[in-house]
Amino acid sequence: AAGDVFLEVVQYHEPKGRPRPEGHLLSDQGLLNFALRFTERRRLLRLHRKLLAAGYTSNNVPNTGPGISVAYVNDDQGFSVELLYYPKALAAPIGFEPLALTRR
Repeated sequence: AAGDVFLEVVQYHEPKGRPRPEGHLLSDQGLLNFALRFTERRRLLRLHRKLLAAGYTSNNVPNTGPGISVAYVNDDQGFSVELLYYPKALAAPIGFEPLALTRR
């Protein structure tokens, strides 16, 4: 649960899916990663630490200075999760400001 958003990740046991082929990547399904945006940098950093403690590997150390912070972490199945923080004032300049329903 993330504010007004709920992300559900499920695994189906019945019927059991086919095993992924060796070397399978998330991008084989047209996805690059899952992205989670934070409104507070400290929350991104806290989740990053928790994911590392849970066995995820990180591609980078998140920036703690001014501006945008981003980290990419990977689980043991090769799934990538992007953790992203940016100040609200940067939403429009970097292309993350939601469009009005009439413009979508």
